[in-house]
Amino acid sequence: MKPKPATRFVLIGLGAILLLGLGMVVLPKVNAQTTAYPYYVERVTDIAPGGRDANPEWLTEVKGDLYFRADDQDAGLELWKYSPRTGKATLAADINKGPGDSTPEWLTVYGYDIYFTAADDQIGRQLWRHSTLSGETHKVFVKEQSHLGVPVGSDPQWLEFMGPILFFTADSGAKHGRELWAYDTRDARTWRVKDINPGAADSEPKYLLADGQRLYFTADDGVHGRELWRSDGTESGTYMVKDILAGPRSSSPDSFNKLGDQYVFAADDGYHGRELWRSYGFAASTSMVKDIYSGTLDADPGWSNRLGESVVFFPAETKEYGNELWRYDQQGGAYLLADINVGDNDSDPAAIGDLGWVMFFSADDGDTGRELWKTEPPYGVARQVIDINPGEDDSTPKTLEKLGTTLFFIADDGEHGEELWVSELPYETADLLKDIKPGKRGSIPEFKLGEFTDTKSNALRIGWTIYFTAGDGKHGVELWQISTGALPQTGFAPGVVSKVAAKPHNAYQKMSGLWLEIPKFEEINEIVGVPKAGNSWNVDWLGPKNVGYLSGTAFPTWQGNTVISGHVYNADGNPGPFVNLGDLSWGDEVIIHAWGQQHIYQVRAVDRWVDPNDESILAHKDHDWITLITCRGYRETSDTYRWRTVAQAVLIKIIE
Repeated sequence: MKPKPATRFVLIGLGAILLLGLGMVVLPKVNAQTTAYPYYVERVTDIAPGGRDANPEWLTEVKGDLYFRADDQDAGLELWKYSPRTGKATLAADINKGPGDSTPEWLTVYGYDIYFTAADDQIGRQLWRHSTLSGETHKVFVKEQSHLGVPVGSDPQWLEFMGPILFFTADSGAKHGRELWAYDTRDARTWRVKDINPGAADSEPKYLLADGQRLYFTADDGVHGRELWRSDGTESGTYMVKDILAGPRSSSPDSFNKLGDQYVFAADDGYHGRELWRSYGFAASTSMVKDIYSGTLDADPGWSNRLGESVVFFPAETKEYGNELWRYDQQGGAYLLADINVGDNDSDPAAIGDLGWVMFFSADDGDTGRELWKTEPPYGVARQVIDINPGEDDSTPKTLEKLGTTLFFIADDGEHGEELWVSELPYETADLLKDIKPGKRGSIPEFKLGEFTDTKSNALRIGWTIYFTAGDGKHGVELWQISTGALPQTGFAPGVVSKVAAKPHNAYQKMSGLWLEIPKFEEINEIVGVPKAGNSWNVDWLGPKNVGYLSGTAFPTWQGNTVISGHVYNADGNPGPFVNLGDLSWGDEVIIHAWGQQHIYQVRAVDRWVDPNDESILAHKDHDWITLITCRGYRETSDTYRWRTVAQAVLIKIIE
């Protein structure tokens, strides 16, 4: 079944002017066309009813379930769980009983447990653990400090696992200040790793990053300023990697990324300004990559985006080119990739993310405003994808998520406000995917991913579904999802007559007398051929006695994997031929009648909870298999089915 008209969008063709500059190309004019994407955007919860904001944040996955903090306006800001299988959101833990907020933060997963910080009504913010198996929640680390004589929590931050050891920072107050701590999940042992800045002063560790048996972070020992440190979890194995800016001043390393065995980051040695540095974890291997802005002025490399283990992209400032996009690899070093805003003007590139070997970012070329750009192998040029907000106005594209080869991001076209946009290969244009909140204010979706920073995550992909937050103007800021349909929508609304568009001429192929029989259900249906349309197959026009062979899979009765789709409910609202597909069991027979022969298959697997974009069920098989697909889990809000039911059977004999 096709998505509702509200989920289809018209591609806006926008003109662009060809500009020549160092490594820069702006794409030519794009013609307008109509695009129907097989993606469904819907609100999945209304945690705070009545238009109030639940504000889900710190999204985290444990074994297919989604955990996050949210405020239902009754229990306060607490830990919540959303189960995709049931479609229900439930309060996982009310730590600060009643309407008070515990404000969970730093949600970090180890096995089936979630470790996080939260504040109850006793001694403030401490480290907690929630078992997703038992549902129990309790403190695992309690360290009090005193403020004006009142006990307060140690406020753990920067949670990072290195094997079974959880590292974090905590403040023990007047004795030792904020330092590096560790918790062993095996025996619940907790220890201060080292009093880096001795006494009550804080070393304030930040940017904890585990790499094998080493933990990297920045800290200030009170003598050398804020520098790069490493630890193996012991006091003797915790030491400064290098005093980059000698003496008490700080080189302040940040913007970390990992390229092969080395870390790249920004730092200031006091002689060359803030530049790009690299380190393999010991002093002799820690050095400046390049003095990009020669002299003492700052190139100030900001964010960095890594593609594979070969290249890192980052913005940097020079006198000649302004703030532009640079790249670094171990073979070629660091060099300017593109002077997007020609001359000494700034394009101020901002990372959006990568998809495959394509890196996306936003930039302002001085003519079309801040828009969506990309660079792809061999990374010699940067190209504008599209001028979403025509003219000099900005669309300001923001962080992406991805499904397969499809890019999702946030942008403002000047008419709909900040909304959800989509671009597909070859990424030469983009479409508004859904206008969640009509009007120019927009729903302001959040796709903050939070990696390498203290930013809370507002988006998360689980399988082939992206969860994010948005406000539609009616239900407040709630949890939303993007799901896809690489597997066909094989059913209409149950008990309702659905309108179906006119059937195109020769939409389906006659299969010369092929029939599918399921003896257990006393069902026999004609097989017709369904051609692939875009990313999926359109089975809207299958009749009540038709099932569809999905072209591109193995031809029926041939060796391989023959995939056949049937409706769970027909367009007239009555049960379809595959309404009972999930009731098949191991050993049940399925028969294809073909040219005077009966090809007898026996069921070997039935899965009632298949993600609609799980293409693994379409994979080739070495023998003669058939895969039967239908829909499961109808949702009125989106007029779509959330899951697929799949039965797979193997040929055991042929009867003449």
